[in-house]
Amino acid sequence: ELMARLPEEQRAKAAFILFDNEEKGMLGSSAYASSHKEVKKNKLIINMDCVGDGGNVLFFANKKTRSLEAFPKLEAAMQGVSGRNYIMNKMEKCVYPSDQSQFKLGIAVCACNKMPVIGYYCDKIHTKKDTICEQVNLDFLAEGLNAFVSQL
Repeated sequence: ELMARLPEEQRAKAAFILFDNEEKGMLGSSAYASSHKEVKKNKLIINMDCVGDGGNVLFFANKKTRSLEAFPKLEAAMQGVSGRNYIMNKMEKCVYPSDQSQFKLGIAVCACNKMPVIGYYCDKIHTKKDTICEQVNLDFLAEGLNAFVSQL
């Protein structure tokens, strides 16, 4: 959705990489990171994993990523979008083992539901019911990330 909405004049500012075999030990992102050392060390990676189902969109960023000049622009862009509850978390306080962990400047993004006591959760992941992709989630992410890319 973001790729489709990104104006042509903005497309040189972003690269879209699709990894596979995350569930088998992050084989795709590991291979890419091994072959692209500059990207692994110095490029911001926003990993959207499990973003289709849930009214809360969580971003997890480590301290080094949060210190980037671009990071406040990302926060402002996402805060300016309505339709979902946007939450920025410090990776140091969370565990989200996904493809972003292969990169020094990785941000994990997921959509979750929330319940009292339990907190945020993804209930259908890796089940036969893992077939939901809410358009409102795609719209929220596409609008916010498009605004972010335009500021780079």
